[in-house]
Amino acid sequence: METTREIGSHFWPEALQEAENGLEQLFAGDVIHMMSGRCALCYVLDDIASRKSTQRTAYLPAYTCASTVEPFLKKGCRVRFYDVDDSFRPVLDERTLREASVLFLEGYFGFPNHDSTIVSSFRARGGTVIHDVTHTVFSRDGVCLEADYLVASLRKWFGIPAGGAAVSRYGSFRRTPAPADDTYIMMRKEAMAAKRSYIETGNAANKPGMLLRFSEAEARLREIYDTQAADDASVRIAQHFPVEAMVRARRKNYAGLIETIRGAEDVLPAYPALVDGVTPLFLPVLSGKRDALRGRLIESGVYTPIHWPVPDVVAADGFPVTSRIAATILSLPCDQRYTLNDMKRIGELLNAQCD
Repeated sequence: METTREIGSHFWPEALQEAENGLEQLFAGDVIHMMSGRCALCYVLDDIASRKSTQRTAYLPAYTCASTVEPFLKKGCRVRFYDVDDSFRPVLDERTLREASVLFLEGYFGFPNHDSTIVSSFRARGGTVIHDVTHTVFSRDGVCLEADYLVASLRKWFGIPAGGAAVSRYGSFRRTPAPADDTYIMMRKEAMAAKRSYIETGNAANKPGMLLRFSEAEARLREIYDTQAADDASVRIAQHFPVEAMVRARRKNYAGLIETIRGAEDVLPAYPALVDGVTPLFLPVLSGKRDALRGRLIESGVYTPIHWPVPDVVAADGFPVTSRIAATILSLPCDQRYTLNDMKRIGELLNAQCD
């Protein structure tokens, strides 16, 4: 049966490989599979608190998702923010860095940006470093091995009900995580199954119900997330997803898509060159007419997320580059579900909309 031509949005279940994919070796530490990225961060922050009882001040990028900030506030941390530069590298204030006890680093879209010298210097002063490798875990050098902890959300890469990962790089975690929330896991599985059915049948009548299932699952996660572990089925998906094939497909699609949009007016790729070893999460572009462009892409069945609006707790005026990126960025899908023909379609739409 012919599938729908939609591109983007929620993942559905994909075939697994029999052999393990070596994911946990990429992390190189004590790996605990968690229910979500937020749960992984809560679990790490609890582990830090069990080792260091002093008041924690966390230094975070202003350019981040609001759901990344929430666990720090939930766990009683004071938060301070730093800007990024036009290449998404951290711009750290030395005074604030000296006052912080936790430094949170984040890569973007598959392109590593961490500075091991800064990490080692901060740790030498007694600070703790958390590296969010959600966007860079499958890229060469995408994991800062000098960090104390790693966190990740694997569901950004493929269909998995519970895709969080927490890693302690220098020793084992002290506590056992809470059990998975069975209701949330069931809701996510049902939503993913509904998405697969929708994709396979192309029946538009099934779309509203499918989207509602995902929305309701996310609402429950926001209400109950803390330090819950992943379920066994999700752990198996994480360990057996065909990562090598995914990497090849994403790199091929990114390279094809970047070629198709080179002539698009007011569409500037944030990373115009696909560096060796990088596995892209999306192809991010910057456009002064981002919102209108996104709306027209959606009308054509191409769903492009925005990474990210400035979180409410961040005073946007104090972070000019973050604010500019947040106002103009659009993330183009290039993942393993799609082909070069799909990338050509996205490019044609961008070029047509920009004429």
